[in-house]
Amino acid sequence: MDRIRFTNRELELIELCVGKHIEKVENFTLGERQKLIDAVSDYFIRYGLKKNDEPNHLGLELEELIDKLNVF
Repeated sequence: MDRIRFTNRELELIELCVGKHIEKVENFTLGERQKLIDAVSDYFIRYGLKKNDEPNHLGLELEELIDKLNVF
């Protein structure tokens, strides 16, 4: 199980992506973390790109969150 500490902004982004609240510090199994990465990635594809497929401001934030979740 991995323990991850989130900033308030990261918590807001997670709620946007998965539609549920999580705690500021959360313990995740690898499977739970992967589901969260998938949800954030899907949201990134839908809302985080400009027309030229470069990340917009939201996309840059989501990329940082995905990087944080991908730490092994």
